[in-house]
Amino acid sequence: MDAPRRRYRMFVDDEWVDSASGRVLTSVNPATGEAWAEVPEGDGEDVD
Repeated sequence: MDAPRRRYRMFVDDEWVDSASGRVLTSVNPATGEAWAEVPEGDGEDVD
């Protein structure tokens, strides 16, 4: 059974938010090759 992935958000303008596009990047543990977290895929739209 796979361990659940942690889901992170970005801290923008004093609040925790997802990326404007809703896209995420999967972070992989290089020692095991297992995905362990998802992080927002921020872009220019997130900083405006």
